[in-house]
Amino acid sequence: PILYLMAGHWTHVIPALLISGAASIYMPAFNAIIADSLPQDERGAGYGAYRTITSIPQIFSPIIGGYLMDTYGYSNGVKIFLYVSFVTTIFVTYARWKVLRETIDDDKSSEATKEGPSMLEYIKGSFVLPRSVWAMVAVSIFSAFGMRIVWDFMPIYAVEVIGLTNTQLGTVQTMGGILSAVLAMPGGMISDRFGRKPLILGSRFITPITMFLVTLSQTYSNYFTVQFFAGIANALGGGGIYVGGPAWNALIADLVPREQRGTVMGTMGTLSGIIATPSSWIGGWMWENISPQSLFYISLVTGLIGTGIFAVFVKEPERSVT
Repeated sequence: PILYLMAGHWTHVIPALLISGAASIYMPAFNAIIADSLPQDERGAGYGAYRTITSIPQIFSPIIGGYLMDTYGYSNGVKIFLYVSFVTTIFVTYARWKVLRETIDDDKSSEATKEGPSMLEYIKGSFVLPRSVWAMVAVSIFSAFGMRIVWDFMPIYAVEVIGLTNTQLGTVQTMGGILSAVLAMPGGMISDRFGRKPLILGSRFITPITMFLVTLSQTYSNYFTVQFFAGIANALGGGGIYVGGPAWNALIADLVPREQRGTVMGTMGTLSGIIATPSSWIGGWMWENISPQSLFYISLVTGLIGTGIFAVFVKEPERSVT
């Protein structure tokens, strides 16, 4: 946040973006800690509870942000939230330092390091995974490319093409936060009861369809309705999150042995991030040289390809992995 506040030119935000990207190295470990801490038959509900709690700020912040942008302008409005972000980051870092506990036995880990295979052999062994896991990696890659090509431009499309005010856009995003808070835990519980795959499959089919429907939206009510269904899909199955969602994370934990979860989650994030790196640039080029709608068409196609891969190649296991 400090680097963003100091920026006077668009090139000045590059260091902040690089630091932000590097900081995401913690996410595989963070997700693995959650998976390790949840009972096998309640993983979906546990991830859903986590998603519900973390979604609560989304209920209030977007509409407040939209109002501040309309009232004070983009520059002053963004600065206000950068100051808030700085204070919040300090609090979150301190809370995690005090509260989080290691879920790997340090004694066994150090003993295995001394007497076990070399690091290279360990890495090779970590990538010997079921076909379903590699299929989920492929799904995350297609989803990442499709979502990133359009994600940064979604608010711009809503404001400049459809004609929403910032306050209206904030209202739509607030609605998404409400849906996440209300439906994430029930969605996780449904996945515990009836299986992960149906919920994920439905979510990842609906999400790309809503991308296409955005291009047909001409009014605030049209856009609100489309995003309402997208929010339901995102809350229940994580369709709008290429490597997340309660049912998705619970399925990875079901498929992957405990000692490999960090590696697998990191692999998904790394490969999808690398391949999706140029997607925002491609989206900007397509916006300016083809049409704003073309971004959403690409997201539709890549999303449906990922859905097809998931439907055909991912097999949900018996609940036996701990």
